[in-house]
Amino acid sequence: MTKLENEDDLEAWYEVAEEDVFLSNDIASHGAESLERLTAKVGEPMTVQCCTQLINEMVKAPEWQTRHAGFVCLAMITETCEKSFK
Repeated sequence: MTKLENEDDLEAWYEVAEEDVFLSNDIASHGAESLERLTAKVGEPMTVQCCTQLINEMVKAPEWQTRHAGFVCLAMITETCEKSFK
C-alpha cells in the first residue's frame, strides 16, 4: 500500500476520490482490497491484534508513503472492526 499513484504530487493524490482508489488497478488498490477481505475472513479481534504492531511501526516511519499506508490501514480496520474499537 506504499506504492501510490501521484506519489510525487501530493495535491494530485489528495484530489483522488476514495471510491476511485478501490476501482483502480494498481498495487495500492489491490493491497487495500486484500486487507478488507482478510479482515472479513479472520474477524475483528484477530485483525486488530495482528495489525496493531505493524501500524505503530508504519506511522513512525520516516517515509511519508509508509506513514500514509499505516494510517490507511488503521482507517480501513477501524471501519471493518467498529465493535472492537468501541
